[in-house]
Amino acid sequence: MYPDSSKAINEVTYVLDSIGARYKKSNNLSEIITSLSIGAQRKLYEELLRRKEWSEFQRDVYNWVLANHSLAITMKSKGLDIKMEHYMNGYSGLTYRFDIAGYGRVSRYGLLGETYFIAIECKMYKHPVPETDIMIFKSKIEDVLLAMEKKPDEDKTAIMMFSSSGYTNRALQYVKKTCIYGPSKEYPIYLYAKHGKTYTLLAKTEME
Repeated sequence: MYPDSSKAINEVTYVLDSIGARYKKSNNLSEIITSLSIGAQRKLYEELLRRKEWSEFQRDVYNWVLANHSLAITMKSKGLDIKMEHYMNGYSGLTYRFDIAGYGRVSRYGLLGETYFIAIECKMYKHPVPETDIMIFKSKIEDVLLAMEKKPDEDKTAIMMFSSSGYTNRALQYVKKTCIYGPSKEYPIYLYAKHGKTYTLLAKTEME
């Protein structure tokens, strides 16, 4: 059921640590699995299944953004990578994982030109996304913006959250009145929700 590879071991032990399960430390995946209680094996299976479903949702969002979002299309056309599982450093010294992100500069005539930034969080819940998730996402982005050597222009920046189950009314209200604060610029937040096979913009920051 589980491929015996370092990547699989890292994934399984990460999940086991997150659910507080006790297991045998080993470089052999089978030994780790058999050291678990029946209850821990069941929780591990459920969590890995949930992560697989989330990964499919993440991939769907990624493909939709690259095909439909004007900034993502422009970035790709200029040779700038937009990646899944992207890591970026914050001013605090912390490293943050983004579900989907891209950052890069395009030079013009040998000079520094336009700076692009896109950051996306994917939420797959059985309930609407609360405002606290947006607050955490906002804090991560602001820390990363502080660390950037070259700050992206507002019209070349997209900070988005995608949900498979919508958002609470408090979340929608929060994002309308709250922006991302950069060192010298402010950036809006966009909330998208899945509707059928596409995604619809439900709310965005009302910039002054």
